[in-house]
Formats: sequence, C-alpha cells, structure tokens
Amino acid sequence: MKLFGAKEPLASSSPLSDFLRNTKSRDKKRVYSKVIAVASQRQYAILEAASRKA
Repeated sequence: MKLFGAKEPLASSSPLSDFLRNTKSRDKKRVYSKVIAVASQRQYAILEAASRKA
C-alpha cells in the first residue's frame, strides 16, 4: 500500500545512460559517426541482397 507522497525507487543507471551523461560531446560524436557508418554498411548489404533475389 502506498501512502501519499511516497516516492518510487529510482532505477539504476545503465552503461548507456552513464556514457550519455558523462562523456564529452567530441567523444559522443566520434561514437555516433562509427555507429552510423556500420549501420549504413549493413543497410546497403541488405539492399544488395534483396536486389539480387528480385
């Protein structure tokens, strides 16, 4: 049973939230650019595979 004004316990932080909160903008941009590059390569590979099947 909850009483008025009782607060929910805070969730523990994740490594991702720690990274976003504590890392400098320059380092975040470097990580983001690597992630976007890898994701783009995977998408191109999927598109190529799909075009070969068609």
